[in-house]
Amino acid sequence: MNKMMITLFSMLLTISMSHAGTKLTILVENNDGNVPGLKAENGFSLLIEKNGSDYLYDTGMSGTCVRNAVVLKKDLSKVSKVFLSHGHRDHTGGLDQVLAAIGHPVEIVAHPDVFGRKVLGRMFPVGIPFTEKELKNKYRVIFDFQKNLSKVDEGIWLTGEVPMLNDKETIPPQARVQVNGHLERDFILDDNSMAIETGKGLVIVMGCGHRGVINILSFIRKNLKKPVYAIIGGMHMESADGEHIKFVEQELREIIRLDHTQVLAPCHCTGKREIAELRKAFPEIFMDAHTGTSFEFP
Repeated sequence: MNKMMITLFSMLLTISMSHAGTKLTILVENNDGNVPGLKAENGFSLLIEKNGSDYLYDTGMSGTCVRNAVVLKKDLSKVSKVFLSHGHRDHTGGLDQVLAAIGHPVEIVAHPDVFGRKVLGRMFPVGIPFTEKELKNKYRVIFDFQKNLSKVDEGIWLTGEVPMLNDKETIPPQARVQVNGHLERDFILDDNSMAIETGKGLVIVMGCGHRGVINILSFIRKNLKKPVYAIIGGMHMESADGEHIKFVEQELREIIRLDHTQVLAPCHCTGKREIAELRKAFPEIFMDAHTGTSFEFP
């Protein structure tokens, strides 16, 4: 093969790779979708296959995502990076078993507050059940702490801290964190949503969306200046009042109209009532999302 042929082959390979598809698979969330062999739990974990690489976004409450990955024939040893949406246990509790299944040192990208001692109310612990030191010593992982919007791989961004841009989406006062022996309000600054670039536009994935669905979407659209093609994940509306739900629906409708959004797939902490409301409000683009659901984008 002469030099010109090699160059042409390399160019074609690069073009092919740059247009390779993106596949997302929910390894665990609150519903099993009646899929044989799969187990659900109160948590969230998503496998991303993109750019010829595998990434994991969150690890669920326990090791259920690892067992489901086996059923779904997903090889977690291929995972090169783990992204954490925030430090709550239902998204980080499976880290120990996930890292054991991966079987080699990986990079974990998260906000620096992810290891905060988070509690609900005054006493109930809801934070990550491991320390940074424990995970480093046991699995030789490398932590990449990011506070700001960051490009964490080709075509993949984590939001970092999302500003509160409206007065309807708020953090409940029951969310607290222990700081120097005292309880303080936890404004969940570590809430990290993901934007994935595809041939159709951005796919937005939220672990819980604590900082607010509309805040998150507005922040991403403003900074990345790309249309939102799909919205997937937890939207933390299960305790939202009617005014809050109405606001989200109105703002979502405008974003969907402007960006020609084609997929709305709420799950996990969105809440059964709120998911039903979103299905009713957006029947043309609504998609069920449960443990085992896969999404493919060109």
